[in-house]
Amino acid sequence: MTARKSTAREPRHGERTARACDSGRAGGGGFELRCAFWRAGSALRIRWSKVVRALCALALVLPAAARAKIYSVWQPRLTLAAGYDDNVKFDGAGGDGLGEAIPGFKLGLFGDHQRHLGLDCQANVARLLNPNRFSNVGNGFANSALCRADFRDHLDEDLRTHWSLSSTYARDAFAISSLGLLLRAGQTQVFQTRIFGTFSQAVSARGTVEYGVRGDMLRFGENDPGNGYELAPQIGYAYRTSARNTVDLTAREQLFFAAGATAVPGDHGAVGSGLVAEGTSALLGFTRRLTSVTRATVRGGPLMLRQQGLATTFFPAARFELSTELPTSALRFVLAHDLVLGPSRAGALVGDIVEVGGLTEFWHRFGGHGRVGVYRNVGADRQGTVGLIGYSAEVGVDWRFAREWSLGLAGLRDARLTERNVFNVDRDVFQLRISWEKARD
Repeated sequence: MTARKSTAREPRHGERTARACDSGRAGGGGFELRCAFWRAGSALRIRWSKVVRALCALALVLPAAARAKIYSVWQPRLTLAAGYDDNVKFDGAGGDGLGEAIPGFKLGLFGDHQRHLGLDCQANVARLLNPNRFSNVGNGFANSALCRADFRDHLDEDLRTHWSLSSTYARDAFAISSLGLLLRAGQTQVFQTRIFGTFSQAVSARGTVEYGVRGDMLRFGENDPGNGYELAPQIGYAYRTSARNTVDLTAREQLFFAAGATAVPGDHGAVGSGLVAEGTSALLGFTRRLTSVTRATVRGGPLMLRQQGLATTFFPAARFELSTELPTSALRFVLAHDLVLGPSRAGALVGDIVEVGGLTEFWHRFGGHGRVGVYRNVGADRQGTVGLIGYSAEVGVDWRFAREWSLGLAGLRDARLTERNVFNVDRDVFQLRISWEKARD
């Protein structure tokens, strides 16, 4: 199916490119690539005007959606769980049993021009069996919330947009563990918001220009030195060399901001506010479709980092990702070395990650999921040191005993590989749950 779609599209763009280049200025064979660059000046002005119109259209998407032909898919759900957390306050003070209620829903809106908006939100309220053993937790000690949104649309024949948003307020152990953060002792709550958006403009039969922006915010409570956010605009050009292979070149700017914090004796020093670090990188990438459902991407290049009060530094940034997705199973592997936000201090940290996760339906009504990751954070001025290293692992099994009902068992472990004697943030959590989710019609 993929081959037929590609064959049907190329003549349309090829004919338009040929008409633009038939004046003879493009030369002989391989005219598509040369013509794309020859028309770069005028084509770029047209693309920018389309992008401006696309931004205006995106701002009006909800009123427009009300007038368009739209159908929706609504799936409410509810999970009741009981479990045990052996490090409730994440500081070695002890553990306790707990009960949880987790209501949520999925909503999908589908409209004209392949427009799609998906929402997946849930809330979590947990109560300890013995809350009096822990100060400052209250009865509903692990109130959490998570909401994800995904929007995509074809704004023009050659212009597409895709936006994703994830916002999490996490005090629940499973929610915090999935973030892959190396928390400090006592950091029991995390507010994280991530947004990523792109506009993709086809400029030839094989070439695409992509304008994108990524935002990331982390907060851990009032006056925490780790409170900060990142803004990363980027622009790239991708060229499809064959039906399975694509190469791309991306220029990216990373701006790191601190929210500010006053010094606390015996805990942390003062942290300024505003722009504290800036990273500039040029990344060369290669993507290969191994099968119709499996894709491998490798991307890397030089990165220049400028920080307040420190000399400019250079180091490589790289990322490898392998993913596959089927109706009843999925697998994802990530290996990366890049600038990241972290909980230890606002601003740019050098982060390393090795993570693999997946889910599958392995026998009749039984399914399972698992994830394991190793993470490293270190200051950009101390890259020669070991830094802070930790790992996180989670596994779960679910039995779907009815069309809309399932029973599950899950467990996780968060632990440090370095600085183990400084503070105890190791955590083991077990959970037994029963879930209901409305079946899709």
